[in-house]
Parts: sequence; structure tokens; C-alpha cells
Amino acid sequence: MKYHIEKNTVQETLVIPLFGRLVCSERFPELFSDPEAKRICDNLDYDFAEKRKKMESTAGLFGALEVAQRQYDLRCEVESYLKKHPKAAVVNLGCGLDDPAWMDQIDASNGAVFFAAGVFYYFRTAEVQKLFHTMAEHFPGGVLVFDACNRRGYRDIYSKVGMIHKLMIRFCDGLVRMKIVKITFKD
Repeated sequence: MKYHIEKNTVQETLVIPLFGRLVCSERFPELFSDPEAKRICDNLDYDFAEKRKKMESTAGLFGALEVAQRQYDLRCEVESYLKKHPKAAVVNLGCGLDDPAWMDQIDASNGAVFFAAGVFYYFRTAEVQKLFHTMAEHFPGGVLVFDACNRRGYRDIYSKVGMIHKLMIRFCDGLVRMKIVKITFKD
């Protein structure tokens, strides 16, 4: 049985980056091997034809590359933490961050690593600072990794893409300077 995804829903907004990872895995297998993206997309009742057409365009493929690269870098940070804390809780942050009761539901007795992709852009700086402070109190020794703008930090994929994407990378790196940030909460 496949899981049905309605158009113009929150679920659809989660499916599109996943599909972008699949497209990158197909187009750039030496950079992005992502069998989970294929497995999950194969189990969805969703017509990807329109999205595939958009992602096969130059701009669409660049967006998919950015998403796949961000996910790769976040995954590397999570895996690094898990090498030292193999039984740690792994938490993907997203909606619902406004209710701190969610923190009480996480067993962090063996560590905790949190990751957030494209989440904190929707919060004010003071809200993010308050969240980080609260998380530090709840999860001493835990780690939070997330994406941010204004400093370069992504893995270099420049040599593996075509000229148009190289120009887009150079432009976007100069403009927004995406990077992955890692915060370790003190014990």
C-alpha cells in the first residue's frame, strides 16, 4: 500500500526535497547515493512527473543539488556524533518547536543529536536563541546541526557539475553563503 500525498499540503512540501535528493542520486550518483530517497518515493502515491520536469531544468536541478548537498552535510554531522554516542536519540526538528513540552518526550540518557534543514529561516533571532538555550538546558552534551546563510561551508561539488551549475554555485555562494552550523551543548 502506498501513502497518498495530496497536492498543496504540508506533506507535499516535505516530499519535494526528498524527490530532489532522488533526482540528484540519479543524475550525480558519484556525489549522492541515496537509496532511501528512492525507496520512500517508490512508496508514495504522488505524481512526480510535473516535479521531475521542473527539476530537470537548469534552475530546478540547481535547487535539487542544494537540497541534496545540505542533507549530505547534515547527515555527516549526525553520523559523526553517533560514532561517539551510538545509542543517542536522533531528532529531526521541524514544526511544533513553539511548544517546549516535546523536549520532555526525548530520552537523551545516551546522548541526543538534533538536525534541522531549512527550519530556522522562519523564526526571529530571539526565538532561535531562546530555543537553543532551552535545548542546552534539556540536553547537556547533545548536539544541534542546522543550515544557515552568510558563510561558505558546503562540500565542494564544483568539479562534478556542468558550467551553468558552476556559475550558479559561484553566484549563490557569493550571495547567500550557505553553511552547516554545529552547536554542542555543554555538559
